[in-house]
Amino acid sequence: MTWTTDVLSQDLAEWLLGCVAEDEKAARKMDAVYPSPWELIDRGWVAYIKAGAPHFREVVRLDQDVEIEAEWLGDVLSHVLKHEPIRVLADCAAKRELIKLARTIDPLLCPSVGPWAHRPLRLEMLRPLLMSYSDRLGALELLQRIDSHGPGVAYLMPPGREPQDALIEAKQQPETD
Repeated sequence: MTWTTDVLSQDLAEWLLGCVAEDEKAARKMDAVYPSPWELIDRGWVAYIKAGAPHFREVVRLDQDVEIEAEWLGDVLSHVLKHEPIRVLADCAAKRELIKLARTIDPLLCPSVGPWAHRPLRLEMLRPLLMSYSDRLGALELLQRIDSHGPGVAYLMPPGREPQDALIEAKQQPETD
């Protein structure tokens, strides 16, 4: 099946919104058990992340081990702290805004520039978000579909336009040897 870049950007936007919804659901479940704000406590020989009120549960604990090459165990756990539910929810809100913005781009009024000029700007805006979900089922397939759209690939006009032609030829990239 041949995919036009307009259809592909719609598919990518929907897929990304599904991933964002999964992240939001997981963050809300985590926040119900381990509410924000989280606090990193490092005693040198032990470090742990403690959730907020009312129970102040321990989210994760790391005891000193000869295989851990960190001066402070908290340096190792700081990555976990970045996945605090409130931060994940804020990240999801930001991704939703970027997807919403990408969907509003008119490919005729905002052509792509630079090395990716052969693909619409909205697709190029969404591609980096796809990379943040590269571990998800379907991500590799979407990435391959995006990257298969080389110079000269046609894409459908957005709905509501009165095009002179049914298809608009994408900008040609000069061939390099």
